[in-house]
Amino acid sequence: MGVGPLGMFLSQMGHEVHGYDDYPVARITDRLKRQGVLLLEHLHGVNDYDEVIVSRAIAGNPDRLNRFKKRFNKARIVFRGDYLAFLSKSFDSVVVAGSHGKTTTTASIVTQLRVEGLSVSYILGAYFEGDALPAAQYVTDSKCLIIEVDESDGTIKKFRPWATVLTNVELDHVDFYRSEKRLFKTFRSLISNTKKKVFVGSGVPEKLGLKENQGPELMKMACNAEGGGFLAENADMAVAVTEWLIDRPFDREKYEFPVVERRQDCRQLGENQWVFTDYAHHPGEIQALREWLEKQYDGFEITWVFQPHRYSRTVALKTEFVKILRSMNPVLLPEYGAFEPVIEEGKAISLYQDLLATGSKTNYCETPEELNEFLGMASQDGDEERRQLVVFAGAGDIELWRDWWLHSIEDSSGNSNCELDSTWVSFHQSRTSEDESYFATNEPLKRKTTLNVGGVARFYAEPASLESLQLVLKTSKLFKLPLFVIGKGSNLLVDDARIEGVVVRLSKPFWRKCESLGNGRYWVGSGLSLKRICRAALDDGVNGFNFMDGIPGSVGGAVRMNAGAMGSEMGEWVKEAECFDPSGKRIRLSHEDMAFAYRNSKGTDGLIILHVLLQGTPGTNRDALRNGLEVYRKKRLFSQPAEPSAGCMFVNPEGDSAGRLIDAAGLKGYTVGGAQVSQKHGNFLVTEKNATSADVEALIGHVKTTVKAQFGVDLHQEIKVLSLVPTGGSQESKDEK
Repeated sequence: MGVGPLGMFLSQMGHEVHGYDDYPVARITDRLKRQGVLLLEHLHGVNDYDEVIVSRAIAGNPDRLNRFKKRFNKARIVFRGDYLAFLSKSFDSVVVAGSHGKTTTTASIVTQLRVEGLSVSYILGAYFEGDALPAAQYVTDSKCLIIEVDESDGTIKKFRPWATVLTNVELDHVDFYRSEKRLFKTFRSLISNTKKKVFVGSGVPEKLGLKENQGPELMKMACNAEGGGFLAENADMAVAVTEWLIDRPFDREKYEFPVVERRQDCRQLGENQWVFTDYAHHPGEIQALREWLEKQYDGFEITWVFQPHRYSRTVALKTEFVKILRSMNPVLLPEYGAFEPVIEEGKAISLYQDLLATGSKTNYCETPEELNEFLGMASQDGDEERRQLVVFAGAGDIELWRDWWLHSIEDSSGNSNCELDSTWVSFHQSRTSEDESYFATNEPLKRKTTLNVGGVARFYAEPASLESLQLVLKTSKLFKLPLFVIGKGSNLLVDDARIEGVVVRLSKPFWRKCESLGNGRYWVGSGLSLKRICRAALDDGVNGFNFMDGIPGSVGGAVRMNAGAMGSEMGEWVKEAECFDPSGKRIRLSHEDMAFAYRNSKGTDGLIILHVLLQGTPGTNRDALRNGLEVYRKKRLFSQPAEPSAGCMFVNPEGDSAGRLIDAAGLKGYTVGGAQVSQKHGNFLVTEKNATSADVEALIGHVKTTVKAQFGVDLHQEIKVLSLVPTGGSQESKDEK
């Protein structure tokens, strides 16, 4: 998120800025585009950048960083924090740092200066709600730069600011610092590098051992005795910084506090009920938020919903969490691990158990349905005349939990216990209305496979963008619903019973793109038909793809299965693949990562293939390609059936042919119900209009048994089965041809 505002700022300075995000979010990418940042879909063929600025998160993946260095071998690659420090040297910079409250303090200073008619440059670490202000602004005639600086990776010690605003200091980011000593040393380095003045919250000088007249002038904030902790104190600090910059008193009466996404967002639900959302995820933040809310919403009945963030934080600060949360009786949600390795002691359930041991009336909700039920009960138990405030606090996907609850209330006209199925459809439709995604329940799958058999999917989605697919992944994870991804369904057998999970079909135009990158390279979507690639290559005179013309599947399934025909396999031509992991994070796999083998690519297991980079051989005579294509076509017409089928039933045994074995066993034409072994090709199974999944499975079983009895050979089916899975099962992804 922090790289986005920096991109906006550089674009406003006149630089040509391109952006790429492993985890794109529509509300952010739309803002970047409006600020002149060109969002890239892929990074292939782009090597002429002067500088490549990357998130510090990349540092945790050395292989990924090395790939960046190789791909952008002519550019200077620099981490965001280091680049901000470099950029700030050209300004009289005011750095806003601290463990908590940096974003709201920075936003307050910026908006207060605007009220006073002073427009300055700034870079925020988050986004203002709506389009009131951009997250960054470059002003050509201002030497002042207000900049929010993150301490999480230690880069703040590289800044040489004109002034520093240090809101507070508490142990956090324990995955990097490990101890208060290391963290406090980093903060002291920033202060010693400050040229003019340092504004500090109460208690900061004592914690850091700061003394008067030893460096820049210290401006200490007095602790707000009326409650609110550093929330109120940071507001006072923002005013003090503004008054110092404008050199006159600031009139608070003409100023409204800026609304920043995920910070102190309050909305009214009904006559006596409000919902409040905040980014608070550290014990100190929760305590300050509690004090402030109890003052601002005196007389309210407050229900707390808290989502722990990062396993390492929960482990290191569990004692503090328990001390603060135990009297609040919060509703705990499953933790947001932020891609950290799992630590059992850092799970929300561990925190829940520790709270119960203190006598706290804490609750734990594993799914949004359970949360809806709890909040509905809490509302019914309350006095109708008593005003109620539901507080959602956390830094993970707490907003998704809140939004589902709010949508459930609206969708059911006040009944939070409405049916999941109908709410699932309306929720996704409401959040993807601009990209033409399709959502349904009890969707027939029969016509979505080439076998033309099968039942229905309880939940069905055809996402039309990366963001829409991410949303489906997130909600599937929240509800613990199994997930299955299909393409053209040409190698898929769907069970006759209802699929108790989420079936995703990548069939919208976004997934069917075919972009020529030159020199025989193509960037293609996972839903693109193999026939379409073959045609594009033919037009461009690129060799290597003719074998795909007769395979009726799409790219995703062909890569997953390493599909092959006429002596060639998909893996021979795949250079890279872009995938989603189950959380919706983009992952790039090299050819070696995918581990291609006969009818398999083990490296893609558990991932959803999004796009693929193909490399053919350019400069081939088009007439020669057409002649070769015609030879393949005639061979297929002679050897393969025209009836509905899923291609080959079985993988060829080593050194033999499944079709030969089936033919030798006298099974051609063998029929079970509406399913039959093809008369033309023994390894093809064809179906009639009345065929069922049970017919197909029975036929496959009979062929296996017969071949085993006659030849002692175990046949392994190539067709994948999408079968009944109980709700609550483990998440699974399958790309089928």
